[in-house]
Amino acid sequence: MKIKMKIKMEETQARSLAAAILLRAVYEWEDPEKHLDVERFIKSEWFNELAEFVHFDPNDMRSKILSGTYQTGTHTRAAYR
Repeated sequence: MKIKMKIKMEETQARSLAAAILLRAVYEWEDPEKHLDVERFIKSEWFNELAEFVHFDPNDMRSKILSGTYQTGTHTRAAYR
C-alpha cells in the first residue's frame, strides 16, 4: 500500500513539473525576443510528450500559444478555455 502511494505522489509531482514547464512556454511567448526559442520548443517531440502527460491536447495548446489566445488560471485547466 505504501509503495502505491509513493508512486502516485511521484507521478503527481512529475505532472506538476511538466505543467510548470509548459506554462513557462506560455509566459515566455509574451516576450517577442523569445518567440524563436518558444516556437522551437512547442514544435518539439518533448512538448508533445509533456502536454500528453498532463492530459492536454498538444496541437490545441500549440495553436493557442502561437495565436496568443492561451489563457492561464489557478482554478481551471488553461488549455481548454
